[in-house]
Amino acid sequence: ILLPLDGSEISRNVVEQMGEILHRSDGGEITLYHIISIPPILLEHGGSENPDKERSLGEMLRKGRRRWLQKSQRRIEKEIFAPAKRILREKGMRKSAMKILTKLDAYEHPDVAWDIVTEVRANGYCAVVLGRKKRTALRELLSGSVASKVDQHVENCAVWIINSNSHSDV
Repeated sequence: ILLPLDGSEISRNVVEQMGEILHRSDGGEITLYHIISIPPILLEHGGSENPDKERSLGEMLRKGRRRWLQKSQRRIEKEIFAPAKRILREKGMRKSAMKILTKLDAYEHPDVAWDIVTEVRANGYCAVVLGRKKRTALRELLSGSVASKVDQHVENCAVWIINSNSHSDV
C-alpha cells in the first residue's frame, strides 16, 4: 500500500484511518511516501562566460543543494514520517511493515498526482490511499484534486480516497 503524505492535517487523518484498518487485518506492508520539491533557485545558476567561474558557481550550487536536501530530509523525517510511524505503531502495525520513500521533484511546478501515478506504476502497489479536502462541485470541475487525478490515471491498483470533514469553497 502506498500512502503519500504531505504533513497536512488531512494526511495525518488518513494515517490514523489506515492504522485502524490495518490493525484489524494481517497487516501487509505500507510505504510512507513524500515528494520533495527542490526550489528552482537550487536547480541551476545563470552561467558564466568564464569557465573557472562556471565551475565555481556549479560547485557552489551543488553544495547548496546537498545542504538544503539534508536539512529537508531531517525536517521531513521529524515532521512527517516520525508522527506517521508513531500513529501506525500505536495502532499495532509492525515497524518492519513500514517503508519510507522520498522522491525528489526538480520541476518548478511539480505535478504531485503524476509523481504518485508514476510510483504506483513503477512498483506495482495493490493500493494507494489519499486524503481529499471536500470541495464544491465547481471547484472540483475546474481544478480537480490530486486524489481525483490519481484515481483517473492509475490502473490495476485500488485507489482509496478518504474525504476530510472540512470544506473548501475556493
